[in-house]
Amino acid sequence: MRPSDHDHDHDHDPEFAPPPDATPPGAAADRAIGWVGAHARVLLALAVVFQVCVLLAMVGMAARPLVAAGSRNVLLHVYPVDPRDMFRGDYVTLAYDVSRVPSSLMPGQTVYVELVLEPNGRHYRQGRVETSPIAGALYLRGTVVRPAFAEFGLEKFFVPEGQGHDYEAAVRARRLWAEAAVAPDGQAGLRRLVVE
Repeated sequence: MRPSDHDHDHDHDPEFAPPPDATPPGAAADRAIGWVGAHARVLLALAVVFQVCVLLAMVGMAARPLVAAGSRNVLLHVYPVDPRDMFRGDYVTLAYDVSRVPSSLMPGQTVYVELVLEPNGRHYRQGRVETSPIAGALYLRGTVVRPAFAEFGLEKFFVPEGQGHDYEAAVRARRLWAEAAVAPDGQAGLRRLVVE
């Protein structure tokens, strides 16, 4: 009995077809590694550009009050803090006479502290403390971080190597001042520390 032509249909049936050539294991990874190797210089350049952009953005954000139109430089008195908490790595932790605010203000609340020029025409002290901008006055805008204490973004300063002990001695002797640039909206940027 001659086999029917239909008996050979399974040779072309997808169900019985041999599997397609599979990609060898690791080939996709090899291709990716090869592509990265071929474009290594471009990728490195892009990574460097990205990091530079991030740094410039950070510097720009920190320096914004320094370059704001109408910003004014002020000298604020730094008062002693717990020496164990003063130094954190390469940074010094600062507190100011103007940081002390009424205990009735709640943590998280925005506060506006008026800066009043001292009779010596050089240093500034605290004037009125309000919960809204003070019209016609130079003021710092800050946030109450704990009862009776506010921060203004001026509390951390990079300490050049070898100068930490000088600043520590100056703050204990109450001879340390911080020079800050204060923008019209009350934001401030710390410029330098001054020992007097």
